[in-house]
Amino acid sequence: MANEVLVWTCVIVFIATCAITILAIVGVVNINQQFLNKLFYTLIIEIVVSGVILFKKVIMSKEEINIIRIVNTEPKSYLMRKNDTLSVFGFCHKELQTSFKGTLVMQGKSYNMINFSLNNRDIFRADVCITDTFPSTEAKIYVSLRLDEKELFQDSTDRIIQVDSNPN
Repeated sequence: MANEVLVWTCVIVFIATCAITILAIVGVVNINQQFLNKLFYTLIIEIVVSGVILFKKVIMSKEEINIIRIVNTEPKSYLMRKNDTLSVFGFCHKELQTSFKGTLVMQGKSYNMINFSLNNRDIFRADVCITDTFPSTEAKIYVSLRLDEKELFQDSTDRIIQVDSNPN
């Protein structure tokens, strides 16, 4: 709330300075030349500061820093045993306050990824343990970066997974 008041105050001051300066330059408002020069310099400074702030907020925005991609694309199918762990690898660049969420979905059942780790080269690994048996079925792997439960960036891939009940 306080930030909004400050921003709107600056906008109003900028608009007032701009209007008074332009009206004085075209001769609609009569202002002493000494004050008009100072108003003109103030307007130029306001424009430069606004440009720098706009550049910092829009052009140099950090929102694009959060990215995640699954990179283990081969093989397209896996034969697993019940309670085996499937590891998912990918590229991830995230800010400190963001969190990772990964899910594997097979035949309507979801399995959360655990043991998310990120090395110093932005390569992540996450594991998922499948506790049920399935015939050969399509699985969808989802990974995402989140901030306060809001999804910032996500990636997904399809795999064919067969989970056998035979432990041998």
